[in-house]
Parts: sequence; structure tokens; C-alpha cells
Amino acid sequence: MIRIALLIGILLVGGCSFNEIEFTNDIYLIPEGYEGSIIVFYGIPGEPVLEQQGDFSVIPVKEEFLESMALSEYPYYGISFTSTPLMDAKFYKDKFFYVDSNGGRSTIQEDCIHQGDVGAITKDDGKVVTYVTLQVTKSGCGQEFWFDGKDIYYDQLKEVEDYWFNELY
Repeated sequence: MIRIALLIGILLVGGCSFNEIEFTNDIYLIPEGYEGSIIVFYGIPGEPVLEQQGDFSVIPVKEEFLESMALSEYPYYGISFTSTPLMDAKFYKDKFFYVDSNGGRSTIQEDCIHQGDVGAITKDDGKVVTYVTLQVTKSGCGQEFWFDGKDIYYDQLKEVEDYWFNELY
């Protein structure tokens, strides 16, 4: 009888935690026509909090030039900083838009986005900086890109991470 009660208790607890799956609800606003890697840094003091649109947090991505990549095919990268902490989630329900110079949005197809890594770095003072990466393409959309990304964007991201990890520390 005790075994049955224990089994029922485990199933109830497991069933309740299954219903509490966390999703990210982010809207990425990416400059029109941008292709390459994007990195978003969370929990950065002095940076703005993310604006809300309904249940979604809005992540404005800006395009920046990195001198060390000046001669590469992709010297521009996407970046965003926010003081908002990174939400601990297991699944994505994010939306991605290209934004033109007038603020008009056009939806980016799901297979043109590769969700990258979620990471954290501990600064010398013990504070933790969290970040997420992703890739976006207009010219190489498809299941392979959605699943694996593109090697040249990983090379680009490595340069960007090296630069910013040194700048933030």
C-alpha cells in the first residue's frame, strides 16, 4: 500500500512539473537584410530593460562593425544589450522580424533562423553575464541551416565573442 501511495505521489509531482514548462517569448527586431550571427547580452547594468509587447519581450538588434573582421565576408554582426535578466526556459516561442528604416516589420521564416547557444561568463568581480546567440540568413534558408547554422557565421561569432568578452571584463 505504501508503494502504491509513493508511486501516485511521484506521478502527481512529475505531472505537475510537466505542466510548468517554460517558454521564451521574445521578439527579435533585426535590421533589414542582415545576415550573420547575433549575440544578446543579459543582465548588463546601465543598459535598458526589454520593452514588452503583450507576453513578449522585444529585443532590438543593432548591426555593428568589428575591425578585426574588416577583410572578412561578414565584418558586421548583430548585437543587443539589456539589463533584463535572461529567462530560464527550455523551449522557444520566439518571433523574428526584419525591420526597415521606417520601423516596418517583415516576418523572417523559421528556417532562416538558427537558435544558437545560451551561455554565461563569470566576471572578475564574481558577477555573471549571460548571453544567447543565434544566426540569421536570407540566402541559405532551409532545414539544414535551421538545425546546424552556417560555419562562416560560427567563425564570425567567435571573433565577436572574443572581442566582447574582453570588453566586458
